[in-house]
Amino acid sequence: MISVSKELLLPALERCARVAPSKGEPSFLSHVKLEFEDVLTYSATNLVTSIRGSIDANGGPVSFTVNVRDLLAAAQSVLGDVVKMSLADNGKLAVSGTGNRRFTCKTLTVENFPAITLEDTEWVEVPGDSLREVISRVMFAVGSESDERQNLKCVRIRVLDGILSAAGANGRALGFASDAIESDATITAVIPRSCVGSLLSTDNEKIGISLGLNSVSFRSGPETMIVRTITDIDSFPPIDEVVDQIRTSTTKKAHVSGPSVIESLSAIRRTDSKADVELTFSKGELKIESGSENDGGYAVDTVENTGEDSGSVRLASEYLTGALKGCANVTIGFGVDLDPFSITDGMFTAIIMPLNRNR
Repeated sequence: MISVSKELLLPALERCARVAPSKGEPSFLSHVKLEFEDVLTYSATNLVTSIRGSIDANGGPVSFTVNVRDLLAAAQSVLGDVVKMSLADNGKLAVSGTGNRRFTCKTLTVENFPAITLEDTEWVEVPGDSLREVISRVMFAVGSESDERQNLKCVRIRVLDGILSAAGANGRALGFASDAIESDATITAVIPRSCVGSLLSTDNEKIGISLGLNSVSFRSGPETMIVRTITDIDSFPPIDEVVDQIRTSTTKKAHVSGPSVIESLSAIRRTDSKADVELTFSKGELKIESGSENDGGYAVDTVENTGEDSGSVRLASEYLTGALKGCANVTIGFGVDLDPFSITDGMFTAIIMPLNRNR
């Protein structure tokens, strides 16, 4: 029997469930591998992203795999603060706590479970809060999982000259976020968006980053996430050059409150969250329009603009909202017709390509 604190087990299983596929073949990929010898070691993988970690527990030597979502549901439901797991000779796993409430899960042997090895490489430590923040800021511009262009559904992470940055681009929008950290290291990694949820769910103050031959590893306390790279650094879009060019270009300027624009968009948005919005800038005011005055779904609102330049632009509202999340007071750069639209807030820059009004 293994006895483990529910407070330690549940977060570990939740992170494993983010990695392990919920269905499909082979079925053992939906499992978590548990091994006990001095500590309880857990492993999960979808063959692109893998997690391996350990937590304190009590018991005797044992190893098995069990569907991670079944075990998570059982562990969440047992009574008390301790989860007890007992493996019977028939391969069934009994999960209990205090009292008579008990659950049974099917298990598999560990022989067919993919080995998750940790490379002995150099690690670069970065602040966990900073890493999670910069990645979150650029996710609006990262391509979807269904995008066949591998380099556009990735996030680039970089440590260079004491600056930690993240960048993403999908062909219609671009995001670049950075933060100053205390580090003289240099490292660049490109990771698929499929692993980002697991990375953002960590809460450690420090996260180590290490580059392998075809992988990137992230170490958070006693847990390591290994991500197989699906594209190389050279094929990633030249985001830095684009950002520098837009920042120095002579575009018209506006200055607005990010939260005010988001609140306005939320209030006037129609049921389609991806609907276009029309922005019209004038001295002292930004007018935001959703829909058309000729149909019943038209809505309009205004927010304060401290800029003096005038102009208008049509954007996909999902990109505008995503870019403004986390912003305070922003500087907006715009031009005429289909000139790039930019949002800058300190060390964050977003670039959105306008839509053709005549479409």
